[in-house]
Amino acid sequence: MIKEKLVGTVQRLVAKNRFGVAFSIKLREQCNSIIGLSLSSGIEPTQNGELLLIDVVAPRSRYFVDVGANVGNWSLMFADRMTHAKGLAFEPGPQTVERLRAALRGAGFGGIEVVASAVSDLPGTLRFWEEAGYGETSSLLSQHSHPDAKAVAVPVTTLDIEMQTRGVERIDFLKIDAEGFDLNVLRGAAGYLGGQRIRVLQFEYNAPWALAGGTIQAAFRLLEGNGYKVRLLMRDGLFIVNPAMAGEYFRYGNYVAYCPCECGELLEAGARPFDALFA
Repeated sequence: MIKEKLVGTVQRLVAKNRFGVAFSIKLREQCNSIIGLSLSSGIEPTQNGELLLIDVVAPRSRYFVDVGANVGNWSLMFADRMTHAKGLAFEPGPQTVERLRAALRGAGFGGIEVVASAVSDLPGTLRFWEEAGYGETSSLLSQHSHPDAKAVAVPVTTLDIEMQTRGVERIDFLKIDAEGFDLNVLRGAAGYLGGQRIRVLQFEYNAPWALAGGTIQAAFRLLEGNGYKVRLLMRDGLFIVNPAMAGEYFRYGNYVAYCPCECGELLEAGARPFDALFA
C-alpha cells in the first residue's frame, strides 16, 4: 500500500512537469519499439514465417484471396504451391494493377482474377495514394505513403460483396496487406467470418493501424468471437499471445487466424506459448 502511494505521488509530480511528460512520451515510443521487435521476425517472407505458412496451407487450398496484392509476389508464391491455382487478387493502384495482371499472366496463372479495387468495410470511392515504382506503402492513408505519392480516386468494395457476387462458397486462405486497413477488411468479411467460410487468414499489423483507427485487440475480439484462434506468426512458427499483454504497440508484425478445419488443426498442433520465444 505504501509502495503504491509512493508510485502515485511520483507519477503526479512527473505529470505536472512538461519535461517529465516529454520524457515519458519518448520512453513509451522506445518501449513500443522494443515490444514490436519482440513480436516480429521482419518483413522478408523467407525469414518471418510467411513462407513456412504458405508451404503448409497452399497445397491444401483450392481458392485463395490476396488483398493488397501489389505486383503479385505473394500471389505467385502461393499459387505456385497449389495443385490448381484459383483465386482473387485485389489491387487499387491503376499502374500497379497492370503490372500485377502482367505478372500473373506471364506465370500462366489464368485462374487468378485481378480486381482493380481497394477493400474495406463499406463499398464506395476513396482517394488512394499511389507511389512511384509500385511502392509497397501505397495506401488509402496519405500520412503513411511516400510524400511524392499521387492521389487517385479508386473504387472500394468488401469481401462479402465480392465473394457473394462470384458465388464463392469458401476461401481456403485469405491474405491481407492493406496498409492500416486490415481490420476494415476483416469487418467487411463479417458474413464469411460468421459462417467460418474463411478457413485460414493472415493479416499485417503495423503503424498505419493507428492512423486508420484500428487496434489489434479489436481484431482479436472480432475473430475469436466468430470461433477463430488467433496466433502470432514468427520465424519459428506460430505463437499464442494475449493482445492485452502487449497493448497497442503499432509496429510491424503478422498474425494468423484459423477456424476448426484440417489446416487449422494442423497449424494449432504446432502453436507454442509466447514464452517459448525466449527459451
